[in-house]
Amino acid sequence: MGAGRSLRRQPIMCYRTCWLWRRHIHVLFFSRSYSSRGGKAGQMIRHEVILRIKPDVRRESIDNMLREVYDLLKGIPGVKQVRYGTNNAPAYRHALIAVDLTDEDALNSMGRHPQHTRAVRLVNRLAESTAVGSYLTSERRG
Repeated sequence: MGAGRSLRRQPIMCYRTCWLWRRHIHVLFFSRSYSSRGGKAGQMIRHEVILRIKPDVRRESIDNMLREVYDLLKGIPGVKQVRYGTNNAPAYRHALIAVDLTDEDALNSMGRHPQHTRAVRLVNRLAESTAVGSYLTSERRG
């Protein structure tokens, strides 16, 4: 590895729900990414939720839920961007919500925020399982 490159261990936190057993399995990873100069690189946290939607839920209900979750999460302090989408193939019932946060403190604060709690309730009504992960990402592109 070149001298100008930084070493990274990506995962910060990873939560997983086993849909087969309908249990929440929590696995927690903490790591840091440092630039080659020894300082902290321009980092933010990306928090991603993959949803497996219940088979009896209509597409309109999924779209409405995702819009409501977007509106709730974008108003939380420390949230820089919220994105979401669904798999359009008829046989697949999956959706993704991605939240970019300023730092690890913002991630921890978001988990306790009342709007996040409401968003989780909305998701749980329609999802039969979820996989959740948070990791460090660089603000720089390219």
